[in-house]
Amino acid sequence: MELAGAGHFEPDQAEYDQGRSGILAELGYRVLRFSNEQALHETEQVLQAIKAQL
Repeated sequence: MELAGAGHFEPDQAEYDQGRSGILAELGYRVLRFSNEQALHETEQVLQAIKAQL
């Protein structure tokens, strides 16, 4: 799981994150990315999304 600040939504950073997620997927990992705001204000939904992927 990754908590992403506003900078992660900039085009260059988003492209980098997508590439990194692809590399991790090749290694058998799944990346779940949530904004800091989601984690702070939608905590239950974030936890449910994580649980659904386990």
